[in-house]
Amino acid sequence: MHKNFITIKSIQLEKWDKTYRISAEVNGELLWFESQDTSLSPSPEAFANALLIPGMIQGFNLVFTDPLCTEWLESANKLMTLYNEWHGWQIISITSPKTTPRVISRGNKRALCFSGGVDSFHSLFTYPKEISYLVMVHGYDIALSDTKGADIVFNHIQDVANEVGLSAIKITTNYRQHAFAGRKYGWSYEGALAAIGNLITDTNELIISSSLSREETSAVNNLVFNSSTTAALRSLKGTTFTHYGDAFSRDEKLKMIATQPLLWRHLHVCQENLKSDFHLSGTTLNCGKCEKCIRTILSLMKEGIIDRVTVFQSTDNISNKIDAINSVEFIACPMYEPFLTSNLDEDIIHSIKALMTRSQFIGKHNWLSRRGIKIVAGYFKKRHWIETKYKNLFQDKAK
Repeated sequence: MHKNFITIKSIQLEKWDKTYRISAEVNGELLWFESQDTSLSPSPEAFANALLIPGMIQGFNLVFTDPLCTEWLESANKLMTLYNEWHGWQIISITSPKTTPRVISRGNKRALCFSGGVDSFHSLFTYPKEISYLVMVHGYDIALSDTKGADIVFNHIQDVANEVGLSAIKITTNYRQHAFAGRKYGWSYEGALAAIGNLITDTNELIISSSLSREETSAVNNLVFNSSTTAALRSLKGTTFTHYGDAFSRDEKLKMIATQPLLWRHLHVCQENLKSDFHLSGTTLNCGKCEKCIRTILSLMKEGIIDRVTVFQSTDNISNKIDAINSVEFIACPMYEPFLTSNLDEDIIHSIKALMTRSQFIGKHNWLSRRGIKIVAGYFKKRHWIETKYKNLFQDKAK
């Protein structure tokens, strides 16, 4: 890399058969987005949105050889000020030629980023305005190498779109595999999604579903972090980004949409497909044992509809599966609290309490290495196993 800046150049559109590809050289390495389901436009702001957070976190200024919209540049400065206040990320410079940016003629369609998860299903069923497209991105939440898994998920999304009278769009990208752009994706996903809205030619609004409620986000960050504000600041003339659903927790969202048969047949929450050695099954969308699957299964059990849901490899032995998890991210701990006062089986609630205890301890000691986390989690698991064993022994004797 250059000493303190990277160059974004040669933004171009290529088209062959039904495929549209938009690409740019980002520090000499090609970053691309392509689709066979919709036309794409060579928007410099798409790459600017996608690279802003990676640039701030890694401390590299961005130099564009294509002119950027002045409105976007003004908003980007406001965004950087907010991110600097919230996270301490470095404010960087973004430079581009002073010439007039190319004019991209946009349509008036509204698109929803749709992974098939709880948040995007909630937006589909409750967003108050008409939606035209459901958009899936292959290369964000599904590994780029897992083409079979991406096809399976997209087939489900197409089925959902057909049943509600919409169109489905798949966009493929090497964003997460890119040496610069793919760094710290967990923080930069909003910009990565906003880039999709800049690229789709006939849309003027992209809806991004919230993953946390405002209260949950504020509690975790100990600050007022407003994704609705950041999404709005990524907007520019002709393209609006709407962050939707942060008035509700994930558990509240699921309760609102739990009776929808489409959810039972097409829900996709599994995160195991992010691992290079995992590929989605041809029969089920979700492994049924990773933390995200377990949390969703618990919500479905809480709502009393788990027997209707067909998208998990297994929903048995939930207590044992919870015990197998070393810890959950500190940000996820509040999501487990509603289960503690639910009608779930006592052994499941006991396992949830143990998981929260070790997760909260590990979360307060973020200096722990992976090996350290495993050792600490093992200690807590052993203690939980002893408590459970002797509790069962005492109950047997009492009987």
